[in-house]
Amino acid sequence: MSTPRKSRRRLQRGQAMVEYSLIGHVLMVGGVAAAWPFFTVLMNAFNAYYQGIFFVLTSPVP
Repeated sequence: MSTPRKSRRRLQRGQAMVEYSLIGHVLMVGGVAAAWPFFTVLMNAFNAYYQGIFFVLTSPVP
């Protein structure tokens, strides 16, 4: 029993979509893993910046 032509094309499109999704997820996870050190440095910089703003706002004005 052969698969109808339309159904076979639908299965191929589904397989292509799954492959595309898997490649996208692998790239996203790899990108996050590669950029993680940058994110930690960025968060430390934001923390220092906001601590400076908080210090200026809470310091007494003579």
